Formats: sequence, C-alpha cells, structure tokens
Amino acid sequence: MKYIQKSKGPDCLSDIAADMPWREFGAPCREELKESLYSEQNGTCAYCERQLRGGENKSEVIEHMIPQGTLSGELRDAIERNGISADCVERRRYWYENIVLSCFGYPPPADNHEKPDQDNVSCDEHKRGEIDIDFFLFPTRCENIADCFYWESETGAVSARVENGEKASYTIDLLNLDYVHLREARRNSLEALVRIFSAPDGEEILERRMNDIRNGECEFSSFLNFVL
Repeated sequence: MKYIQKSKGPDCLSDIAADMPWREFGAPCREELKESLYSEQNGTCAYCERQLRGGENKSEVIEHMIPQGTLSGELRDAIERNGISADCVERRRYWYENIVLSCFGYPPPADNHEKPDQDNVSCDEHKRGEIDIDFFLFPTRCENIADCFYWESETGAVSARVENGEKASYTIDLLNLDYVHLREARRNSLEALVRIFSAPDGEEILERRMNDIRNGECEFSSFLNFVL
C-alpha cells in the first residue's frame, strides 16, 4: 500500500444530499468522481496497487473505506477516537476523503468468468464493508504507510514490519494482500524489470521505469521500491 494524497475532489459531491441512496448516484458526477480518484491514485488500486483498467474492460469499483451502512455504537466511538468529525461521518457516502478506487479483488471477468472463493480474493471484495478503525491503515491518512510493510523479492509475499506491526498485520489480513495471486503478480512485475534491463537500450528504459516506481506511478510501486 502507498500513501494517497487526496485532492479537493469534484465540486458536484457537495451538492448531493448525504442520505441520497448510492444506487441513485449517477453521471455526470459519478464519472467526475472516478476520473479524480483514478488520477490521484495513478491508475492503481488503493489497496493492492494493481493497475486498474478503464473503458469497457474496467476493473475498478468505488470503495467507501468507512462503510456506507449503519454504524454500530462501537464503530462510531472508534471513529471519534481517531479524530474523524461527526459531520464527515454523516456524509461518509459522499465524503471524498472516505472514497477510493479499488480493484475487483480477483482477475477481472474478462480473464476469469467464475468468481473465486473468499480465500482467493482481496481488497474491497475481501473487506466486504468490515473495518476496525483502531487498526486499519488508511492509505489516505497514514503518510508513512509504505514503511509499515516488508516485501520478499523472491516470493512477492508481504508481511508487517515492527513499526505499526499490529495495524499492518490487521490490514494485510482484512484485505488479503498476501494471497497467492497477488504474490505472483508482484513477482511477475519484478521479473519484467529484469527482462527490460537485459534488452537492448534496457538501461535507459529501466531508468525511466525507475522514475515511475519512485514516484508511485506504476503497478506495485511500494513492492518494487522496497526490493530494488
């Protein structure tokens, strides 16, 4: 996971009533919202950093980190402890700070027509609206979030580092960030860089690619920054 610097977001969101059902939220504001999120996330999933695909083969969903549904008293208390205002909580369905783009959580339908079981999905699909505010690492609030994880270059595995270890472990488990498909995808991204380096003019191409990695502008940049 990497830190996401939130922008102001589309002006149209502030004109929407907080209690308007999400199913009634449509174009053009919905498209403006997705474009804004896509831009600030550099076209990657807010959780696993997979590359998102737009157009007809879109591979993203609009995700509410604090769920839209009814909040328990315990969850409301946790939200207050973590410095999130009551006004923002009441508007959480259309509060821009609470909204990110997530991938489907498994290979998109074009590649996999059968939805996998719960052990083989990640991100929003695995989270399913559950959250412990005291332990979840919000990619929009934790500026040093990339330092909370340890990545293995040979396997693509992710685990918690000592700093914020309990929170990192909880977040990995909640989002299933260490499941086999993500491990393979991260490892493949590293192998692709090795192939680039071996090609003619590979050093020049690799340097441009490394700039994208350092700036968080490509798939799995947190993993690649750590292992390279």
